[in-house]
Amino acid sequence: RKAFIYRLAAMHQTELEDPERAIALFRQAAQSPCAVPGAHRALMRALEQAGEIGEVVAEMISAADKEQDPHRRADLLVTAAERTGEDEEASETSVLALLLKATEAAPDSSLARGALLAHQHATGQVPPQESGQEQDKPRSLVEDAEQVPEDDPDRTDLLLELGRIAFFKELTSSGKEAAAAGEASQATRLLQMAAAGTSDVLLPLRFLLDRAWMDNNAEDLARYYQQLAETVEEKREAAVLYTRAGEQLTQGASEPLIKALDLQPDLLGAIYRLRDIALREEDWETACGVVEVEARASAHQDHIAAAHMLAGELARNKLMDSDRALANYQECLAVKPDNYLAFQQVRQLLANAKRWEELSSLLLQRAQVERSRERLAEIYGALAELAQVYLEDRSQAKRYLRMLVQLKPGSMDALKQLADMYFQDEQWQETSHTLLSLARLEGSHERLKQIFLRLGLIYREKTPDS
Repeated sequence: RKAFIYRLAAMHQTELEDPERAIALFRQAAQSPCAVPGAHRALMRALEQAGEIGEVVAEMISAADKEQDPHRRADLLVTAAERTGEDEEASETSVLALLLKATEAAPDSSLARGALLAHQHATGQVPPQESGQEQDKPRSLVEDAEQVPEDDPDRTDLLLELGRIAFFKELTSSGKEAAAAGEASQATRLLQMAAAGTSDVLLPLRFLLDRAWMDNNAEDLARYYQQLAETVEEKREAAVLYTRAGEQLTQGASEPLIKALDLQPDLLGAIYRLRDIALREEDWETACGVVEVEARASAHQDHIAAAHMLAGELARNKLMDSDRALANYQECLAVKPDNYLAFQQVRQLLANAKRWEELSSLLLQRAQVERSRERLAEIYGALAELAQVYLEDRSQAKRYLRMLVQLKPGSMDALKQLADMYFQDEQWQETSHTLLSLARLEGSHERLKQIFLRLGLIYREKTPDS
């Protein structure tokens, strides 16, 4: 029967939009014995939506009276006190009575003790200063917290609860006015005290980070991020926290960023920040090394190629390290074979080092991806020169010249070189054919005359039967 009442209540709440009837039905479904699981929570939600704060508080107090666990009872009473404080018509005495009842239910509850102490400060009911101190000045939350003995087993929890309450209090308009007037943050001090007294610093540090963000305090943010990084076990999470610390600092940022990369070498956020610092400070060795790490960490070919290009430029122009520059430019070509700038740099470095065979291989690889006819013709000419002059391979030199002529039939320089090489190698038929091709292009009567004289000599003395 109560399950049916619960479903009926839900229908009144959602479909019939009758909150009063829904609340009455939820209350029936939540009554013992045989209360429907979840009915009490549904009742509380319905009361919240209807704005019935007084009834919400009454239900919490009723639940607390039935609760057997003292700490759970204290938690419910503290929550009831907080909700009572939201009601403008409620008296401070009602809030205080609930908090006193909570501390009586569980005297060792840090939540109850902290809430009571915070309420006393908020309502001006703070105990007076000790004798010898200013009698008209109430103690602060920090001063009260300092009275808690070091050996109190609940000291850290109490400090944390006081810090949490102070933190939210400082978010109010009065708290912001106090901060604008230059008053120190009690929340920060309390949370620092809590963090210092426990190995489980995650919660106080997270509140401290929020406080530092509100204050726009970069140094505190960096310090708390580093402390948080030292407590987490997962390496990537710790590396991210060290990176955030480095992002806040203008001086000394490299140290946390290096720690981040020690834990997670492919963390691009730390890499970018450390790279920018090294470039700004003109620390070229570090900058080059970090950019090389950046290239290894990336999964995108364009990014990898760009990083290797930058590392190559740094190595060549700042570190004067040609071998390192060459290695980076070659890595760029490995992922982007059509990168013309990288090709030009590798070509020049290999030529400077007189590494002719590697240079020839580079030019052949470039010829496979080159789309410009002009550039391709220049490559074939360079290959022919390499083969003839440095590699002493006349056969290959003639082959590259033929490829150049095939690509650009009007290349008179290539035809002249090819005719000379055929003549020197006594390849008379090839010489005559090449000279005839050259004659068709020649516009000078004097040079044309020389070509035909040469052809006549070949036909008379070298190929008499042709």
